[in-house]
Amino acid sequence: METAWQNRRTCSSLCEGCPGCDSPYPLGGLGDPDSDLMLLAQEPAYNVDEDTVELRMPWQEAKETMEENRRQSMNPLWRQMTVVSEAMGLRPTDLYFTNLAKCNDRKSSWQARFDQCRGYFLRELEIVSPEVILLYGRDVIDAVLDMWGLEPPDKISEVHAQRKEVPGRTLVPLYHWAYAARSGWINRYNQEVAQVVKAAFSE
Repeated sequence: METAWQNRRTCSSLCEGCPGCDSPYPLGGLGDPDSDLMLLAQEPAYNVDEDTVELRMPWQEAKETMEENRRQSMNPLWRQMTVVSEAMGLRPTDLYFTNLAKCNDRKSSWQARFDQCRGYFLRELEIVSPEVILLYGRDVIDAVLDMWGLEPPDKISEVHAQRKEVPGRTLVPLYHWAYAARSGWINRYNQEVAQVVKAAFSE
């Protein structure tokens, strides 16, 4: 998905006037745009490291550097993609990962940036057309359930790892992997994620 990069570079379309427009690099989707499974998080956790991604880099070079950094074995996102892909008998690069907000500017609210990026996400849904979408974290769960007219839960524990069928999609609300790691139950969490992914694609 190159649209976020192109629009941010030219300050056109959705990025024009966005409260996050000072963020040096937005991040479009990573992985296979033909994947049947989409991992969806709130916003990029990637913080620009000027030692590896320089602001003067051409956009394509910067994008490739950021993607390569995410493939490091200790990267939390890459570990989660590995858990999911192994459950499906695939490689992490066979999945598709994206965020509702495409940059991680900390001076503006996530909701304001998501409101600007909503059009990107809807376009991603149309192009990728995943059968299953894993929803990571409170804000993502609430935003996506609302898109399908579903009532957000009072607590994530009420919906964690429980599939919700909507027209043409299976939604799977999940605690964010970072929360599970901080709370000390990442191994059980990974087992639950693998189990629900296997079940979603075995029926």
